[in-house]
Amino acid sequence: MQIQGICAYFYGERHPDMGIELDRCRINSMVDSPTFKQDDRNKPGQCRDGRSNCEDCRTTEISDIFSAHLTICQKPWECIYGWDAKSEKLCSRLHSEWFRIRRSFEESREEDDGLRLLPDLG
Repeated sequence: MQIQGICAYFYGERHPDMGIELDRCRINSMVDSPTFKQDDRNKPGQCRDGRSNCEDCRTTEISDIFSAHLTICQKPWECIYGWDAKSEKLCSRLHSEWFRIRRSFEESREEDDGLRLLPDLG
């Protein structure tokens, strides 16, 4: 079950006067190209967000990102690589951060429950 589109529907259709546009490079960052390619349905080179000048989210500092959408970077636990050169640095950093947060969570669960979730490597 997914909830994609619920916020867009709620604010776009049900309460259009209450929504605000969030920074796509910092909230739900997809690490995608800012412009359409030749094979897209829109004009090649046109900004995806409809603006005349668009920020390249692939160059956003990881410390400036609040949340990420891992469609382009893929799920970290599946070890799928092959990103384009501009996405590689940020995708790699997002994967590292995901594993850091996951490890921190597992360690916190061990402390709370006394359970051993991580393998004993030592």
